[in-house]
Amino acid sequence: MRVSLKALTVAAVCAGFAGLTAQTASAASPYGNWKRPKNGAIIKVYKCAGGLGMKVVSSPNKKSVGKRLMCGAKKSGKSWKGTLTSSEDGKKYSGTVKLSGGKLKLTGCALSIFCKTESWSRK
Repeated sequence: MRVSLKALTVAAVCAGFAGLTAQTASAASPYGNWKRPKNGAIIKVYKCAGGLGMKVVSSPNKKSVGKRLMCGAKKSGKSWKGTLTSSEDGKKYSGTVKLSGGKLKLTGCALSIFCKTESWSRK
């Protein structure tokens, strides 16, 4: 079978465009693995119960591995809202997750007044 140089060029351009489109889509998506700067843990963000979910896939604290931190967070504008569970103490907080500038920003609040925010980078 003979393939022309033109056909190979078109195929290469299409393959490159498909790869670029996939990279752009993943950059605009919260799904995938994220690194927590506080302790270097790797958190997987995935679809869970019709919303956003998170679980620890790697951590210096082996007891945290496999723990679910969030499941079913609902999209609200440019963020997701749901319940965040602390991997350190297991306490639950009202949480917001927002993808911003290549970072995943999580805010957890107790009593809606005591809040902490942490930014994760893509792994």
